[in-house]
Parts: sequence; C-alpha cells; structure tokens
Amino acid sequence: MALRAVNAVNNVMNRLVTSNVSQSSKLLSSATLDQNRLTAVSAATTYQLDAIQHSNQDSKVLSTAKKVTAPKKRAPALRV
Repeated sequence: MALRAVNAVNNVMNRLVTSNVSQSSKLLSSATLDQNRLTAVSAATTYQLDAIQHSNQDSKVLSTAKKVTAPKKRAPALRV
C-alpha cells in the first residue's frame, strides 16, 4: 500500500516536471522568436537610417554640384 502511494506521488511529480519542462521550452522558444523579431527590426531600422544618411549625402553632393555648375550671373552693363 505504501509502495502504491510512493508510486502515485512519483507519477504526479514526473508529470509536473514534464509539464514544467514543456512550458519552459515553449517560453524559451517564444523568447527566441521575440529576440529574432527584435533583431530583424533593429537591422531594418539600421538599414533605413543608412539609406537616409546616404540620401542626405547625395542631396548635399547634388546641391554642391548645382552651385559649382550654375552659370555665373553677369553684372549688368553700365549705361552711359
């Protein structure tokens, strides 16, 4: 009788441990997915920031090029 009680308690404990391990595994998997999502968002944000910086640099280069290649204004001719 005592052996049956010990076995019953053992079975319950094994189920609890298995259940806890399963839940822990699911939580870890979920956390890993969240980490992967954060990494992807971070990479996308970095890419966008790089694109903005390059766009700003391109705009500055274009602006400078326009200033350099713009025709010079001539002073108005003096009328006598």
